[in-house]
Amino acid sequence: MNRFCGLGKLLVTAGETAQQPITSSDPVELKRQFLDVTGRLVGVLDAALADLRALRPSPAPEVDPLIRQLTEAFAESRASIATARDDVRAVETLTVEVFSAAAQRLTTALGGLERAVKLLKAAQLPPALVAATDAAPNCR
Repeated sequence: MNRFCGLGKLLVTAGETAQQPITSSDPVELKRQFLDVTGRLVGVLDAALADLRALRPSPAPEVDPLIRQLTEAFAESRASIATARDDVRAVETLTVEVFSAAAQRLTTALGGLERAVKLLKAAQLPPALVAATDAAPNCR
């Protein structure tokens, strides 16, 4: 339970410390901003995925499907964000076409993140896990 609550804290902290929006019209600065944002997102998702994978098999097997669905949603988002990051990183000069395609990949990644948020909000944890929250430091 401690790791599950830790995952939630990680995602909340990531949202609270999000970087400024990508706004520059200078291609060099725009590329730097884009790589900063996507690099951070990939790092957060890597940490979240590591936590999720460590939760399986769960001591409460009824939550394994939830963990599997969350893992799939985060992995899908991570893959889209990493591809967008890598496409931008690969070009010497950022063009409108490359940036537009990368921005579209980020939009696609949001679908997986939205699905994960909906899953978390709708999650019904078994009583044994809910009871364990009192003993889990990350759940306080």
